[in-house]
Amino acid sequence: MTKKSSEQDVTLPERIYALFREGKIPKPFGTEHILAHLGDEFADTYLRTVLANYCEGTGDYVKKGQKAWFRRVSEGRYEIL
Repeated sequence: MTKKSSEQDVTLPERIYALFREGKIPKPFGTEHILAHLGDEFADTYLRTVLANYCEGTGDYVKKGQKAWFRRVSEGRYEIL
């Protein structure tokens, strides 16, 4: 799922990375941080699963060959890879 930007299509993991880089979400972060910033731009169900799905080692999308974006550091808490 993508969100159209003025220059290009930007994926949700890329948007989360940008929020982190801009200091808008803490380290580690959780779903509530993502919902607070992107809740009006992406489907709620996608926002609630994106961190787990793009998590190194265990993420569903990662197991299917996509790039891992996040590392789980504790239950419900992630960091950027």
